[in-house]
Amino acid sequence: MANWRRLREQHLSDAEVLEEYAKLPPIDLVAQIIRARKSKGLTQEGLARLIGTKQPAIARIESGKYLGCSIETLLKIAEALETPITIKIKPRKKLKMRLSARGEGHAVNIKKAAEG
Repeated sequence: MANWRRLREQHLSDAEVLEEYAKLPPIDLVAQIIRARKSKGLTQEGLARLIGTKQPAIARIESGKYLGCSIETLLKIAEALETPITIKIKPRKKLKMRLSARGEGHAVNIKKAAEG
């Protein structure tokens, strides 16, 4: 895993690569949603019903390609999955934008900062 991190950091030192990387979907969050949904024994359709939407909307979110998921929708998903959610914004020196879920409480961290 250390080799992957070193390679990732090496590539992210390139401003162009970093800019494109910042546009990538929040895969950590997607994985957390899928894991939490499955651990509750829910299908995409079941989760959709719980939050008042349709299955294709859940499929779009879980695909990792859809970046238009609102905070309101994330909160509905977290409530339906009985999973706490926390959102934090912390400035960094380099441009970094990541949305990930971590820890027991499945905290969601949004990190974005201007180049400095």
